[in-house]
Amino acid sequence: MRLNKPTFTTLWNPLTTLHLPHGKNRWCGPGAISIITGLDTDSVSRLVRSFTGNTKCTGMTHNSFISALRMCNIRLKPVLSNVDANGNAVSDLKNPTITKWRKDNSYKLKITDKGYHVYVVSAGNHFQILQGEFFIDNIVRDFILFDDLKKGKRRKIRKVWQVLIHKNGIVVPPEAQKPKPNPKRRLINKLLKKAKQLNVDVDVDYWDKDEQDISVWMYVSDEHERIYGDPWIDQHCFTSYADCIAALAEEESRRIDLKID
Repeated sequence: MRLNKPTFTTLWNPLTTLHLPHGKNRWCGPGAISIITGLDTDSVSRLVRSFTGNTKCTGMTHNSFISALRMCNIRLKPVLSNVDANGNAVSDLKNPTITKWRKDNSYKLKITDKGYHVYVVSAGNHFQILQGEFFIDNIVRDFILFDDLKKGKRRKIRKVWQVLIHKNGIVVPPEAQKPKPNPKRRLINKLLKKAKQLNVDVDVDYWDKDEQDISVWMYVSDEHERIYGDPWIDQHCFTSYADCIAALAEEESRRIDLKID
């Protein structure tokens, strides 16, 4: 028996709740996604970079924008049209300004029994959001009456989408989450930082692909050894980062006792 595919309306509902953008990434794409999902823009950047392969998330294509939202259980429904509520044409502009689109489609911006619908507008190479009489983007960063907007009203529209949310709500994809700190990497960084302070050369040999079996060689400079001696004359090789850090701490104490700069 073949099951009927769920209809569009059974899974998706109009989004009516937005958030203020936050995060260090200040580009419009991550900012708009932050406004819609509540994620910070740094998490959005990680999410987008997970499938684009880029090292940065700056300008975003429409496809990347749509894909990132889909991963969060958000869908964008194209609604750019210049017809009124009765289906009558009200404009012959191919790419209307935001002001013109709002005027021609004012019925879409009216409040419903569940609240104001949310629309994403791509215009002027910029993502911005309309909800009722309000406007918000990564530049304004707060809800402002569209009529009070100083710049951007006459941007030429490329796309307009209504924002829909899955009935199960917004999800935070694993790709957006900040990786947990790697304890081993913390030890390595601590070792290299202390070695640099003490002018000690560090060389690591890895003997297996998991980097579990290691040999770490540490040497002071020739000049330092000639004047103050070699602190590891009997052992230059260590088999753990923790042992290296302990050895460097002992060398630091020795230098304090000898008043070595």
